[in-house]
Amino acid sequence: MEHSLVEKARKLLAENKSEIFLLEQNHHPDATNDNSGMICSGQQTVVFIPLIAAGIISLIITIYFIVHANSNVKNDTAKKIMWTIILIFVSCIGCIVYYFVEILINIRT
Repeated sequence: MEHSLVEKARKLLAENKSEIFLLEQNHHPDATNDNSGMICSGQQTVVFIPLIAAGIISLIITIYFIVHANSNVKNDTAKKIMWTIILIFVSCIGCIVYYFVEILINIRT
Protein backbone atom coordinates (compact mmCIF):
# COMPACT_ATOMS: atom_id res chain seq x y z
CA MET A 1 0.00 0.00 0.00
CA GLU A 2 2.59 2.58 1.04
CA HIS A 3 4.76 1.64 -1.91
CA SER A 4 1.93 2.39 -4.34
CA LEU A 5 1.32 5.77 -2.68
CA VAL A 6 5.01 6.67 -2.92
CA GLU A 7 5.06 5.63 -6.56
CA LYS A 8 1.95 7.73 -7.27
CA ALA A 9 3.56 10.77 -5.61
CA ARG A 10 6.79 10.17 -7.54
CA LYS A 11 4.83 10.00 -10.81
CA LEU A 12 3.02 13.28 -10.04
CA LEU A 13 6.35 14.98 -9.29
CA ALA A 14 7.84 13.70 -12.54
CA GLU A 15 4.84 15.03 -14.48
CA ASN A 16 5.04 18.40 -12.66
CA LYS A 17 1.43 18.13 -11.47
CA SER A 18 0.47 20.06 -8.36
CA GLU A 19 -3.11 19.11 -7.64
CA ILE A 20 -4.70 18.36 -4.29
CA PHE A 21 -6.74 15.17 -4.16
CA LEU A 22 -8.07 12.48 -1.84
CA LEU A 23 -7.39 8.79 -2.26
CA GLU A 24 -9.68 6.28 -0.55
CA GLN A 25 -8.25 2.91 0.43
CA ASN A 26 -10.23 -0.10 1.68
CA HIS A 27 -8.25 -2.59 3.77
CA HIS A 28 -10.42 -5.63 3.36
CA PRO A 29 -9.54 -8.71 1.31
CA ASP A 30 -12.97 -8.76 -0.37
CA ALA A 31 -13.09 -5.04 -1.21
CA THR A 32 -13.78 -4.35 -4.86
CA ASN A 33 -13.48 -0.55 -4.84
CA ASP A 34 -10.19 1.15 -3.91
CA ASN A 35 -8.63 -2.08 -2.63
CA SER A 36 -5.32 -1.43 -0.89
CA GLY A 37 -4.09 -5.02 -1.00
CA MET A 38 -3.86 -5.27 2.78
CA ILE A 39 -5.77 -8.04 4.55
CA CYS A 40 -6.70 -6.11 7.69
CA SER A 41 -10.11 -4.50 7.78
CA GLY A 42 -10.78 -0.79 7.81
CA GLN A 43 -10.63 2.22 5.56
CA GLN A 44 -8.14 5.02 5.03
CA THR A 45 -8.29 8.36 3.28
CA VAL A 46 -4.99 9.80 2.09
CA VAL A 47 -4.73 13.49 1.18
CA PHE A 48 -2.12 14.53 -1.37
CA ILE A 49 -1.13 18.16 -0.89
CA PRO A 50 1.80 19.62 -2.80
CA LEU A 51 4.39 21.36 -0.63
CA ILE A 52 3.66 24.78 -2.10
CA ALA A 53 -0.01 24.47 -1.17
CA ALA A 54 0.90 23.28 2.33
CA GLY A 55 3.22 26.28 2.72
CA ILE A 56 0.52 28.71 1.62
CA ILE A 57 -2.02 27.14 3.99
CA SER A 58 0.50 27.32 6.84
CA LEU A 59 1.21 30.99 6.10
CA ILE A 60 -2.50 31.84 6.05
CA ILE A 61 -3.09 30.09 9.38
CA THR A 62 -0.07 31.84 10.93
CA ILE A 63 -1.27 35.26 9.76
CA TYR A 64 -4.76 34.51 11.10
CA PHE A 65 -3.37 33.62 14.55
CA ILE A 66 -1.15 36.74 14.61
CA VAL A 67 -4.19 38.90 13.83
CA HIS A 68 -6.22 37.00 16.43
CA ALA A 69 -3.54 37.43 19.11
CA ASN A 70 -3.24 41.16 18.45
CA SER A 71 -6.97 41.84 18.29
CA ASN A 72 -7.79 39.89 21.45
CA VAL A 73 -8.82 42.42 24.10
CA LYS A 74 -7.78 40.06 26.92
CA ASN A 75 -4.12 40.24 25.84
CA ASP A 76 -1.95 43.04 27.16
CA THR A 77 0.84 44.54 25.03
CA ALA A 78 3.54 42.17 26.30
CA LYS A 79 1.41 39.11 25.56
CA LYS A 80 0.62 40.39 22.06
CA ILE A 81 4.32 40.91 21.33
CA MET A 82 5.19 37.49 22.80
CA TRP A 83 2.64 35.65 20.66
CA THR A 84 3.60 37.58 17.54
CA ILE A 85 7.29 36.67 17.98
CA ILE A 86 6.46 33.03 18.73
CA LEU A 87 4.15 32.75 15.71
CA ILE A 88 6.67 34.36 13.36
CA PHE A 89 9.71 32.33 14.40
CA VAL A 90 8.14 28.92 15.11
CA SER A 91 5.17 29.14 12.83
CA CYS A 92 3.67 25.62 12.74
CA ILE A 93 4.47 24.65 16.32
CA GLY A 94 3.54 28.14 17.49
CA CYS A 95 0.14 27.87 15.81
CA ILE A 96 -0.57 24.55 17.51
CA VAL A 97 0.47 25.90 20.92
CA TYR A 98 -1.51 29.12 20.40
CA TYR A 99 -4.62 27.15 19.47
CA PHE A 100 -4.52 25.01 22.61
CA VAL A 101 -3.42 27.78 25.00
CA GLU A 102 -5.52 30.69 23.78
CA ILE A 103 -8.36 29.56 21.53
CA LEU A 104 -9.43 26.18 22.86
CA ILE A 105 -9.46 27.37 26.46
CA ASN A 106 -11.68 30.33 25.51
CA ILE A 107 -14.08 28.02 23.66
CA ARG A 108 -14.50 25.82 26.75
CA THR A 109 -15.21 28.74 29.09
